[in-house]
Amino acid sequence: MPNTPASKFSSLQGYGTAFAVSTAMVFFLGLDARAEDQVAPASSAGFQGLPPIGDRTLPPPSRMKRGRIVRDEGGALSLVENSARELRICPPEDTGSCQFSDLASALAAAYPGDTLVLAPGIHPSGANVSVDYVTVRGEPGAHLKGAAVEGKGALVISGAGVTVEGLECSEISVRDRNGACIRLEAPDLTVRNVNFHDNDQGILVGGGASGTLLVEKSRFERNGRGGRAHGLYVSSDIDEFVFTGNVVVSTKDEGHGVKSRAKKTFIAGNIIAGLEARDSRAIDISNGGEVVIRGNVLQKGPNSSNWQMIGVALEKRTHARNRTEIEDNLFIFDTVTGADGVIGSLQRWGQSLGLTAQKGVAVRSKSPEPVSFVRNILVGGKAIGVPADPEENKRYNDRRSAGLKDFPTLPTKAAQPTD
Repeated sequence: MPNTPASKFSSLQGYGTAFAVSTAMVFFLGLDARAEDQVAPASSAGFQGLPPIGDRTLPPPSRMKRGRIVRDEGGALSLVENSARELRICPPEDTGSCQFSDLASALAAAYPGDTLVLAPGIHPSGANVSVDYVTVRGEPGAHLKGAAVEGKGALVISGAGVTVEGLECSEISVRDRNGACIRLEAPDLTVRNVNFHDNDQGILVGGGASGTLLVEKSRFERNGRGGRAHGLYVSSDIDEFVFTGNVVVSTKDEGHGVKSRAKKTFIAGNIIAGLEARDSRAIDISNGGEVVIRGNVLQKGPNSSNWQMIGVALEKRTHARNRTEIEDNLFIFDTVTGADGVIGSLQRWGQSLGLTAQKGVAVRSKSPEPVSFVRNILVGGKAIGVPADPEENKRYNDRRSAGLKDFPTLPTKAAQPTD
């Protein structure tokens, strides 16, 4: 091939669209044309004043759009985007029914807007999800297992606007004791209907993250390690953290169920329960911020290492704006060591007579602003922990007086117990 400007830059066509303009090359940032796309020659009119090629910064491949460059009747160029694709990945033992045998290979061929579908079975290798606006979706039975990459996690999210849904993910552990099924290092992530269990951590938000993290309809079970890994951990890089319709149970090894440092945290309609695990707080809002905790079932079991259900701004740094609303939640303190049988009955009897001290505090806060605590129901426990109008909240001595089933049964929603 002759060493023309066009041939000199042909290797960059996957990163930006190249057009031959006389003997000069002009790149249209954000467009991506493949070698087979045919582009009619263009005149140099309208391209005056552009900086030389060497002075232009191309965006990374993940931010390119996929499509064909076309010219309309007036001579203007535009991009006709191709339809999003589904790229299917099978487990290693499935040798014929998928395009790809591992997630990393599929991502190498993916464009923004594509969906990467994991077929049923155990997938032993994870990947760095570096392509923007892709969806990683599991079919029923798809399971990422023991698949940590980069010493971080199974899915290291470095592309913006990614969605992860429908997966099972387990046994993710790394030397630093904070291996995660999902490690977020980019803006804006949606997680939906994912089963995280038996990992150092379900989700960890690391450096490079920003924007909004939405987690909904997912399950976190038996995650936590060494008191430094939790059900999920959200760093202060996140502007808004939304956590709705999830189940977090049996967080272990003194981890918190949900730990958030986000500027805004919205936790609503979840079940967060320690059950018999040796957990810490159900919810830890380390640096305060704008916080709403609404309509959750929050339970603390007899083996917990921390009798506080919620912590607010208990670490030194706090956000510039602080407001905390805790409302319409059901707090259950199952703090007797023998929850069932004769021993449990004796302990409950002793508590009801004041012979045995109740344990459990609903909220501990060091926020610079007051905490609003209204329309909550407390079952067991010693104290609310923040100023609250007793007429605005309801308290029961134990499950039986509240009309709840015995431990370890959990209500499915924060409804008013039966009087």
